[in-house]
Amino acid sequence: MILFCCSRNNYIMLEKWISNNNIPKKIKVINFDVGSNKDNLKYGKNLCKKKNIKFIKSSSAAIQSCLEQAVNFAIKNSHDWVIYFQQDTYPLTKNFYQRLLMRLKKIGYNPNLGFVGVNVYHDYNDIQQYDNTKKWMTAARSFLQIGDGWYRTNKICRVNYQNFLYKDFLSESIMWVLAACNVKTFKKIIKVDKNFDFLLGFDDLLYQALLNNCYNLVLTNLDLAHDQSLKIGTGIQKKSTIAPKWKIKKNYGRIDMFDIWKKKYGFSFNFDKKFSIFIPFILYRVIRKLMINICPKYYSNLETIIRYEYKSNQKSKKSKLTDDFYLHDPIVGPIKYFKDL
Repeated sequence: MILFCCSRNNYIMLEKWISNNNIPKKIKVINFDVGSNKDNLKYGKNLCKKKNIKFIKSSSAAIQSCLEQAVNFAIKNSHDWVIYFQQDTYPLTKNFYQRLLMRLKKIGYNPNLGFVGVNVYHDYNDIQQYDNTKKWMTAARSFLQIGDGWYRTNKICRVNYQNFLYKDFLSESIMWVLAACNVKTFKKIIKVDKNFDFLLGFDDLLYQALLNNCYNLVLTNLDLAHDQSLKIGTGIQKKSTIAPKWKIKKNYGRIDMFDIWKKKYGFSFNFDKKFSIFIPFILYRVIRKLMINICPKYYSNLETIIRYEYKSNQKSKKSKLTDDFYLHDPIVGPIKYFKDL
C-alpha cells in the first residue's frame, strides 16, 4: 500500500502529519513536491530523507498527475493500492492504517468500484463528538442527490443517518481527505486531467468513476479526523477556498476550476440553490441565512444549480449510475450497501 500527499512551499503541515500519524513500516509514504521554491525544496528533501519518506519533485502541479505517478510507482514495486491523504488528518481508530490495509486487501480489485473512503470527523464540532462508538459523521459528499451536497450531521443536510445501517455503503462521492484507489482501477477508468491543480481535482476523479458506472465506497470502523485548525499559523488558510484569490492560487494552484468543470461536464459545480440565479447575490445570502435558521430542512430540499443544470443541459455528461444517484433521495439511506453489489 502506498500513501501519498502533495506539498507546495510549506512543510510544516507534513511535519504535523508525521507527528500525528504512526505509519507501519510495510506502508510506503511518498511526498510529491508540486512547486516549492529552492529553499523549501531543500528543506522538504531533508525532512523526507530523515523520516524515510520518498521525495519526488513532481513534473506537474496537478493532483491527478501525482496520483498517476504514485500508481506507476506502486505497480513497479508490487503494491495494489494507492491512498491519497491530506496533511491535516490523523486517525481516531486504533491501528487505523493496519486495519485499512487489511480491508483493502480483502476488497481487492473490483470492476464495479472507483475510490474508497472512510468515516471522517470533520473539524472541531465533529471531533469533539468522538467517543469510540459506531456512528456515521461526515461520511461522503454528493454531487447530484437532493440536499446540501454532503452526507453529514448538519441541520441543513438531507441525509438521515437513522436510516443508515452501520455497514460499508456505496456512495456517489467520498470525503476525499483520504481516498484509496486500486492500481488496476486507475489504469482502467481514469484519464488524467492536468487542467485541475488541486481544487476539484479529486471531485473530477470521483465523477470519472461514476461515468464509468463504478460506485465509490465508504468503509465502516475506520474513523479519521480532518482537523483544519492544524493549518493555523502555517501561512495556509484554514479552508482552502476561503481567502483572497492570490492566496488561494499561491497555496493551491489554478483557481479557474469551476470554468474547467463546466466546460468538461456541461453543468456547473455549484451547490447554491436554483433561485439564486434570479436575485442579487447579497439578497440570496440574506435569504439563505434566514431559511437555514428558520426552516433548514426545507432549504436543504430546494433544487441546487448543479442538479438543475445536470438535468436540463443537453451537453451534460451522464451515465446510468449518475442518473441513478440523481434520482436517489439520501433521506431513505444509501443507494446500496457494499455487500449487495
